[in-house]
Amino acid sequence: MGTQHELMPGAMAMLKQAQRLGYQLGIITNGVAKVQKSRLSESGLAPLFSSVLVSETVGVEKPDPVIFERFFATSGVTPTVTVANH
Repeated sequence: MGTQHELMPGAMAMLKQAQRLGYQLGIITNGVAKVQKSRLSESGLAPLFSSVLVSETVGVEKPDPVIFERFFATSGVTPTVTVANH
């Protein structure tokens, strides 16, 4: 399961462009840490994200506010400069 991933067309190019433009990329994901980190690695996306937070490591899942609070506390990103895609 940790090796299953399928990127949307253009996703890699868009993320690389955002990184070139100076955006700090982070991800909050529900699931098992080992599986989610493997997926990011296998897809080639891992190096693009400076912050990755998996629900298993926090003990709560999205949409619980605690996971977002933990992300902001550990990533150095503030909610006022965050763009979320639900």
